[in-house]
Amino acid sequence: MSKIDLYNVVELIEDIPGTIFRAGMTGTVVETFKSGAFEVEFEELEAVQGGIVSAGFWPHQLRRQIAFADMGKTVNASVDVHNLSPIGS
Repeated sequence: MSKIDLYNVVELIEDIPGTIFRAGMTGTVVETFKSGAFEVEFEELEAVQGGIVSAGFWPHQLRRQIAFADMGKTVNASVDVHNLSPIGS
């Protein structure tokens, strides 16, 4: 299991009964707690719920999504990372 850190993209790996949170949803870790729990923000729910949706989860409920940079691969992007503006604009 990969260590989960602040700002990692994570996947919920189990349904949370009685809530809107379902396995397979992805979000961003926006807070870490001494207890070991994480606050995760879910952008995909923002439009449905009318605002930012976040909740606390335990590590066993989450799986870190591996970014391409973590795999040592180069990805063609449409953003000039040096100027942080779209290429061609």
